Amino acid sequence: MYLFGGNRVGTATYADDTVVTLVAHQLDVLGGMNTPQPGSDERTFAIIGAAMEVHRIMRRGFLEAIYYEASAIEFRLQDIPFVTQVPCSVEYKGQRLHGSDRLDFVCLDTVVVEVKASLATTPADYAQVLNYLAVSGHEIALLINFGRPSLQYRRFALSDCV
Repeated sequence: MYLFGGNRVGTATYADDTVVTLVAHQLDVLGGMNTPQPGSDERTFAIIGAAMEVHRIMRRGFLEAIYYEASAIEFRLQDIPFVTQVPCSVEYKGQRLHGSDRLDFVCLDTVVVEVKASLATTPADYAQVLNYLAVSGHEIALLINFGRPSLQYRRFALSDCV
């Protein structure tokens, strides 16, 4: 699994003794630049660029569903492959739970994208994204918040490095 720098959020130990380090990293993207900076992840750079375009046109103030739909349109326009509302089942002690969550997007077959439209993201939002990563098998996620004057985004990575 990947460790892309950033802030260590904590570790989780699973029933099979697997230890996973949870890492949150806010990408630095220079305004006006159309190419990834050295050391950046081109996948997330493209997704963030699409989200910036949505925010530039729509601004803040709409419900999450509006930004979700606009993001899907922009991903199509920018040729970013994606799947929406991906089912994400949860197990407890080997038993599949009846309740399930859905990932807003999985882009480029590898990046989970969670869309928000709130004044601020909270530790509960970060926990949601990290849990999505843990149960979906994906390693990279973006939490994108359209509810601020400037687009707010945070990149998350799961790593088995301690």
